[in-house]
Amino acid sequence: MTDKSRLEELISLYALDALEGDELEEVEEYIKNGSPEALELLKENKRIASLMSYSAKSVSPHPRLKKRLFEEISPSKELTEDSGQIPFWSRFQPLWLGLGGAVAAALVIVLFISNQSLRGTLDKQRTQVSELNEMIEIQKESIKSIENRIVKKELEISELEDKLASQTEIISFLEDPNVVIINLVNLKPDLKAVGRVIWNTKDNEALFYCLNLPQLAAGKTYQWWIIADGTPKSAGIFNVNDKGNSVIKLESLSEFGKIQKFAVTLEPVDGVPKPTGPMYLIGDT
Repeated sequence: MTDKSRLEELISLYALDALEGDELEEVEEYIKNGSPEALELLKENKRIASLMSYSAKSVSPHPRLKKRLFEEISPSKELTEDSGQIPFWSRFQPLWLGLGGAVAAALVIVLFISNQSLRGTLDKQRTQVSELNEMIEIQKESIKSIENRIVKKELEISELEDKLASQTEIISFLEDPNVVIINLVNLKPDLKAVGRVIWNTKDNEALFYCLNLPQLAAGKTYQWWIIADGTPKSAGIFNVNDKGNSVIKLESLSEFGKIQKFAVTLEPVDGVPKPTGPMYLIGDT
């Protein structure tokens, strides 16, 4: 074998394990004979071929593309003088100044496989970014749900604190020896309404509370009355919660005079100076 370019090409293909048949036997025989030129070319191409393991372990060129590459570099492919085509390896000569055609061919393959590997890595990274963005959206929805639950719990806590404050105030009233409890009679037998007045006769403070009153219709309210010196006097209007319950406090009863009765009536929404509606509860002192 005396053609140096043919030797370079066969050695480069041999280093890539791409030879078979007569060409494989030809190169192995040439290497076996210990040609310094063949051994040096083989060493150089083996070093280049070893770079593939670092550039792309899991990516291989498409079989069709691989076949076309090897067809281009196969020494069996010859061009006629009048074909007008530029030899395949001469196209890369400006890019690999100082390197043999076989070395340039090996580098092209390495770079191609590296490019495919980088594309695969890029696609994988984009997929991971997309998955992370989806996880962020899920976490945002989860956080929003938790925030809504916190708001709901805070409202429940506020309601419980109000109930606790009312109960604490009632307990404080009941523990005072000057407190008297006045039960109010339900004047509507078909209802389960209950009313009481907790009255501190020394301080003239009072808690009025009622239970199980009907829900108010539009434009209506309940009104407390104190009958003193034979005259009904308004002690305030009030609404009830969804269970028909209400508690109100009066800081002083001394301004009403001599108290004989307490009562609850149903009145127009802003209240009235004298009772006009049906009476629901009444009790004597």
